[in-house]
Amino acid sequence: MWTSAAAPDVLPEKEGIVRIRKAHSKWLIAPAGPGMLSVEYYLYSHPGGSLPSWLVNTAVDMGPRETIKSVRNLLLEPRYQNVRLAHIRE
Repeated sequence: MWTSAAAPDVLPEKEGIVRIRKAHSKWLIAPAGPGMLSVEYYLYSHPGGSLPSWLVNTAVDMGPRETIKSVRNLLLEPRYQNVRLAHIRE
């Protein structure tokens, strides 16, 4: 399991930019058969500032889906096809 959390104070704030101050994510990745992975992605985020609901709803819907698609495409690259990690057992 991998987790991450927002770090809103790492960079200085910029005027006119909404900072996400609260966010937590969790990845659960496990073998799911020969050459297959099971991936569960959990995300909680609370955007700060005043954002229109249509924008927040779009990000909630598209963000996780696009993240998973990007990871899948990355793992399909030839350089990852025969990778074996000692801590992952099929």
